[in-house]
Amino acid sequence: MVDHRKFPYPSFPTGWYQVAWSHDLTEHGTLPLRYFDRDLVLFRGESGALHLYDAYCPHLGAHLGYGGSVEGDCIRCPFHGWLFDENGRNREIPYGDGPNRTRLAKWEVTEVGGLVLAWYSAQRAGSSWQPELLPEVAAGDQRYPAGGRLHRQWSGVRLKPQFVIENLVDAAHQKFVHGAHEVPEIDSFAPDGATFHVVNKVTFGGNGKKSWLTPDGQPVVSYLRTQAWGLGIAIARFDIDGSIHVQTTTPIDAESCDSRATVLLSAEDVVDGAPTEGAVKRFHHECKQYERDLPIWEHQRFVHPAPFPELERERFTVLRNWCTQFYPEAAPGDFGRFKEDVSMRTVVGTRG
Repeated sequence: MVDHRKFPYPSFPTGWYQVAWSHDLTEHGTLPLRYFDRDLVLFRGESGALHLYDAYCPHLGAHLGYGGSVEGDCIRCPFHGWLFDENGRNREIPYGDGPNRTRLAKWEVTEVGGLVLAWYSAQRAGSSWQPELLPEVAAGDQRYPAGGRLHRQWSGVRLKPQFVIENLVDAAHQKFVHGAHEVPEIDSFAPDGATFHVVNKVTFGGNGKKSWLTPDGQPVVSYLRTQAWGLGIAIARFDIDGSIHVQTTTPIDAESCDSRATVLLSAEDVVDGAPTEGAVKRFHHECKQYERDLPIWEHQRFVHPAPFPELERERFTVLRNWCTQFYPEAAPGDFGRFKEDVSMRTVVGTRG
């Protein structure tokens, strides 16, 4: 198949990806999912623990997400009643002499601030880092009450996870796509293991109009602090109102992804356990801004090497080289190039 995107790496990048929100899981029910070109089943056991497996029963291929039942922290197949335990091992064949060695492929899964995250590795390797995304939630910070959550999902969007992450260092698009009065100033950017940090200095307003950000019509200068956790999770903290925005991108297949937005509101935007009308309006505005990016991403061809002007060159180069750690075939720190295949004693290929 011709790759019209011209993206250099065919693999899904390694890392943590959102596969659900906590509220998607009904008590003792199963949730069928499809990500990374695989059918999966997610459920919460009676202990409260989350479990994620390949979806098909290894006996005769029934999909456990449709009719499978949760018993303790086990799942029972709806077709012949085979029972699989919390490690995916067959524990019972109700009409047989005993269990056999059959097992379900188990995935690492965790829950952070109401987001259900799964670890993906093309080599099925275990996680090499943990998604400590929201320390404010983990610490029980009262500035972010439980009722202050807003959510939105865009299903089957045609994009690559890296497209979203590159927006973190793309200051110019804020003016031409999102209507910023001027191009924001990137104050700093730096890789830090599996995390990439960017600080933007942003001027809100400037056209004399009054808004929730510029109540007197005068420009307001503030900071936007963003992080990428791998290539599937982007977090933005807005100094101007204290809100925290989480944008996740999870591959369904080589062409499409599910994209989710979660906003954590500060206490002043939550009344009687629910977001205020103003906070909801701001969230809808943010969603519309995100939707301005979507038609670009859906039809974008990836350019590398790109003819960056001097202002962009360093930050895009540093970010793209940081991204190589997540692609199993990439030469570390050299975006667009491939690792040497040691077994073949040859270079797999080169782009650019």
